[in-house]
Amino acid sequence: MNQSDKIDLGDSLKTFKGFTADLSAKDKGLTIGQSENIRVQHNSFARQDPFTIEEDPMSKSGDDDDTFHFVSYVPYKG
Repeated sequence: MNQSDKIDLGDSLKTFKGFTADLSAKDKGLTIGQSENIRVQHNSFARQDPFTIEEDPMSKSGDDDDTFHFVSYVPYKG
């Protein structure tokens, strides 16, 4: 988003950027999490694994486990 002067974000991301411009970092994060368009696009890159890994019966994980995602940092103004 901070390179939009060099790349075309497209209509959806331009609208999203304008909508969140004056929000705090926390509110921007919440807005990203609630964006149907971003969620659909993000999930479209999930690997489709034809195999299912059986759960470890000793594991305490459940449906309410935290979900992790990756953030990419790119150069900005040098």
